[in-house]
Formats: sequence, structure tokens, C-alpha cells
Amino acid sequence: MSVVVVPAWRRPRLLRDTCRHLSEAIGADLCRFLFVVDRNPHRMIRYVLDQFPLPHQTVWRPPHLYQGNSWNVLDGLARALAMAGPGERIYLVEED
Repeated sequence: MSVVVVPAWRRPRLLRDTCRHLSEAIGADLCRFLFVVDRNPHRMIRYVLDQFPLPHQTVWRPPHLYQGNSWNVLDGLARALAMAGPGERIYLVEED
């Protein structure tokens, strides 16, 4: 089984399209999905993620002082590494 990390923030339409493509991908049912939502997300992000049809986990970031999305992405990868078993792959899919 693989772990797919999807960072998100303020682009609900792009996230919606990404979720649709991911859920329709061959082998998606064999993946674990981890959505990492950075601080102060767009209000529709929760709605989009609630519609994702496959099992997933979501991390909601509290407000922080880091600029950009690097901390969110890197921490998401670290969480995926902790979730993954030996020999499992970790994929990073950005919504844009």
C-alpha cells in the first residue's frame, strides 16, 4: 500500500479536480490518502474533502508564522513516512 500526501490551502476548485482524478486513478483503492491543509484555508476546502470517496486522513494546521507552504509539505511527508510500512512508496500530489 502507498501513502499519497496532498497539501491544500486556498484553492478549492483545484483541490476538487485533484480529488476527482485521484479517486478515479487505477490502484487508488490500494492507497492511503493524507491531506495536509495549511493555516487559514478557504472555507470550501472542508466541503471538498468531505466529498472525497476514499478513506483518508486530514491534518488541519493551526495558525503559524512560517511563510510559504514548505513547512506544511515537509511535515506532511514526515507524517507519511511514519504511516508507511517497509517498502511502501510515498507520493506527493499538489492540487495545482
